[in-house]
Amino acid sequence: MSKTNHPDKKALQILLRTYWNSGGWIPGNPKPSASEFEYARQAGLMFAHETLSHDQIMDRARAAVRKATLKEVANAGSSLFHVDLVGASCWVK
Repeated sequence: MSKTNHPDKKALQILLRTYWNSGGWIPGNPKPSASEFEYARQAGLMFAHETLSHDQIMDRARAAVRKATLKEVANAGSSLFHVDLVGASCWVK
């Protein structure tokens, strides 16, 4: 994550190119190359697959809410802010 809270452009391109094209969502289970995945993961835009129970998801969502500052919530409509929802970096708009 950059100091301006904007995602890394290269990592964002990897993310979008993996799951989206001019026709919309790419069906199936698309995957970037190992090196692209690692780059986007290090930038906080992709994360390894993880299966969670409902209770685990709710625990992580509650933890993310507790970590969000009032300023982040207030700015949520006009900018991105970073939360840790599933144990990996996530961007919330």
